[in-house]
Amino acid sequence: MPMKYEVHKLNNRKLPFIFRDDEMIAGEKDYTHWHENIELLYFYEGEGLVTTDFKSIRTNTGDVFVINSEKMHMVESAHEEFPVRYYCLIIDSDFCVENGIPVTELYFRDRIEGDEELQTLFLKVAAAYGASGEFKETAIRAAVLNLLLALVQGYLSKEEKGENEDESHLDNVKSAIKFIKENYDRPFTVEDVSRAAGLSKAYFSRIFKKVTGYTVVSYTNQVRCRNASKLLKSGKYRASEAAVRCGFENMSYFTRTYKQVMGNLPSLEKSEG
Repeated sequence: MPMKYEVHKLNNRKLPFIFRDDEMIAGEKDYTHWHENIELLYFYEGEGLVTTDFKSIRTNTGDVFVINSEKMHMVESAHEEFPVRYYCLIIDSDFCVENGIPVTELYFRDRIEGDEELQTLFLKVAAAYGASGEFKETAIRAAVLNLLLALVQGYLSKEEKGENEDESHLDNVKSAIKFIKENYDRPFTVEDVSRAAGLSKAYFSRIFKKVTGYTVVSYTNQVRCRNASKLLKSGKYRASEAAVRCGFENMSYFTRTYKQVMGNLPSLEKSEG
C-alpha cells in the first residue's frame, strides 16, 4: 500500500471536507506532498503552476484543477511579481465512496479550462461555506456532491501512469519524504535519506529534485522550519528550544534558514495562544 504523507484530520463526519481560500505569492511554493483524498482547486485570480508527479502545468484564472488520489503535488505562482489565488477543496475518500464515486480507483482529467458550469458549482461550494443558517451543513454537502457528480460525468480520464525510468522511482521519493517527516527532529545526512529511499546518493538527489522541485537539504529545511514555526507560535518554546526539537544543531544556521524559509526571524514569531 502506498504511504500517506499528508493525513487529513476530518473530525466532522457531517462535513468530511477541507475548504480553504489559498494564496501563493510570487517566488513562494509549497513543499511537495501527497494524500489519498482527492483535491480540487479553482483558480480565481492570477496564473498558477501546478506540479503533479513529473508534470508541471500552467493554470489561468477560471481553471479548475483536479489533484488525483496519491498524486504528489505542489502549487506556486507562475508570475514573477503577482500572486495566484485559488479555492482548495479536499474531499474525504470515504464520503466519495458512500456516494458511489470511488475516487481512489478513478482518474480525472487534471486541468479543466473554460467550463462555466463547473466554475459555478465550485463557487456554490464557496458560497455555502460562507453562508449561515439552520441548513448550512446540508447545503455544503449538496454543493460538494454536485461538483463531484459533474466531474465524474464529464471529466473521467483514461490516462495511465507513465512507465519511464524516472516515474518508476516515485515510491522511492515517497519513502524519502516519509523518512524526513518522521525524523526531522534529529540530525541526518543526505546519505541517510537516500539509503531510506533505496537509491544511490547521486541518482536519488537528481530524482528527488526533479519530483519535488527542492534539493534534499532545502526540502528538509522546509519541513523543519514549518514545524519550528508551530512550536514557536504555541508560546511554549524559545527559539533555541524549537531549533533543537526540529533537528538544528547550530543556532545561527537555524536563524538564517528560518528567515529564508519563513520570511522572518524566529525571535519575531508571536504566540497564537
